[in-house]
Amino acid sequence: MSKIMKWMRHLGSTSSPSPSNTTPVAIAGPSDAPLRAIHESRWSPSTVKKQPGGGFTEQHILVVVFNATGCTDGPGLVRLLERETEWCESDVLLGREENTARFSCDGYVYAMDFISAGHLKSFPALYTSVGSQWHHINLVFAYEAASRQSWDEITANIDDIRGRCENGSVPFTTLLLAMGRPDAPIPEEAAAFARERGCLPAGYSPIDGRGVCTALASLVENAHAAGTRSTPDSRPFVDSSRLLHVLFNSVPGD
Repeated sequence: MSKIMKWMRHLGSTSSPSPSNTTPVAIAGPSDAPLRAIHESRWSPSTVKKQPGGGFTEQHILVVVFNATGCTDGPGLVRLLERETEWCESDVLLGREENTARFSCDGYVYAMDFISAGHLKSFPALYTSVGSQWHHINLVFAYEAASRQSWDEITANIDDIRGRCENGSVPFTTLLLAMGRPDAPIPEEAAAFARERGCLPAGYSPIDGRGVCTALASLVENAHAAGTRSTPDSRPFVDSSRLLHVLFNSVPGD
C-alpha cells in the first residue's frame, strides 16, 4: 500500500511528524560537483543524524509527476530508481512503502512520495492537508527527448501551470526530465527553456534508470537549501497550499 494511501486511511487519527528545523545551506554547484544528497542504498552508519534515543526525523517531499504521452509516470519513476540503485524497500525489515524513496542531505533524511498528476483528484484531502504532511512540493515533467510532439506537450503543460501561479512562477523546484540517454548533451532549446523558467534539466534511461537517482538528488538538495516551513503562515506553507490549488485546477479528474 502506498504511503499516500496509508496517510489517507489514517488521516485525522494520527498526528503528523514535526519538521526538524534545518538551517538553509547553499545549493550544490554545477552538475559535475559532488552530490551531497545520498540515496538510502548508499547510506553508512554515519550518514544520518540520529535523534536522542535513536531513529531520525524525516522531512517529506511530495513529488508530482507530469508525463508526456508514453513517458514515465510517478510509480514508474520509483521503479526505475530501484532498478538503477538495485535497492527496493522490500529489502529492509521495515517493509516496503510503495512509491516512496529516501535520501539524506547533510545528515538530514528526506522522504519523497511520488504521485502522477493525473491521479491528484483521487486524493482530495491532499489539497486541504498538504501543509501538515509535506514540507515541499516538487514537480517533475517527463518527456521523450527524441520526440518533438512530446516536447511540445510537456512545455505547454509547464507554461499552463506557470500561468496559473502567482507572478507566473512555480514556488518550488521543477525538474525537466528527458527520457533517452542520460549522458546525451541537453539540446540548446531545452537548456534555454529550463533557464528561462527556472527548471532543472536532466536526462534518464527508461531501460535501466540511469540518471534518475542524480536527478532526484538534485531536488533533495534544493529542498534542503530552502529549509522548511515552521508555522502555517510561513512562506513555504502558504506556497504549498497555493500550488496544490493550481495543480488541482489544472489536471482533469480520473
